[in-house]
Amino acid sequence: MTTMTLSSEARRHLDRYLQEMRASMGDADSMEIEQDIRDHIEAELGEHPAPVSADDLDAVLSRLGSPAQWVAPAETGRNRVDDWLAYASAALLLLGFVLPFFLPVSWLLARWTLARLEQRGEHRDARRWLIYPPIALVSIALVLLALLWPFGAFAELGQIVARHRGSVGSDHFPPVAALAVTFGALGGYWILLGAAAALGERLVRFVLHPFAEEFQRRHGWWLSGIGAVVAICAAATFFFGAR
Repeated sequence: MTTMTLSSEARRHLDRYLQEMRASMGDADSMEIEQDIRDHIEAELGEHPAPVSADDLDAVLSRLGSPAQWVAPAETGRNRVDDWLAYASAALLLLGFVLPFFLPVSWLLARWTLARLEQRGEHRDARRWLIYPPIALVSIALVLLALLWPFGAFAELGQIVARHRGSVGSDHFPPVAALAVTFGALGGYWILLGAAAALGERLVRFVLHPFAEEFQRRHGWWLSGIGAVVAICAAATFFFGAR
């Protein structure tokens, strides 16, 4: 693309489309097809105001069709090894509910199978419903762990501060000061975690692939902002509302 400027998100979408196209071509020469794709997009969006958004680019890519359609007919045979790997990852997931050790094994196997399918542009077929569940389960666990793992320590800190301050709670509810300290510390942690996620956006997309493909730096800053609001509200409660 020589005369058209893409937004950073649109460029990622184009790079992903071309990568899947190259993978589907295997050993065949994909340079000519890639140039044809670029020329077609240039013809459609060359006069579009810069930078071209991801939505505008996606509309053109959708008219071009799936990136896997460029594969030569002789190369479209389905790899049965990947079928068995997909079934194995699903079976290990079920076994993992009885023996938790198998959950990370299922996740690793599913990620490997997904990588194999992506290399050939076959990751959007029905096998994804066998390999996505273990990946999704572990991804959700990782996100929750990242968000909440220090909560117990912060709760203990809140109790210590509340006792030192002389705050007393009910039989079934901790003192307000303890809650304020707990959530204030958690909000401060989220500020740091959001900043780390924003600065390490590529790592986040890799670890949570394929569910975090649209994760961008601003999403990390959003978490920092939420943490700041929680911390400010907790501080206000501690100094003005807690007794």
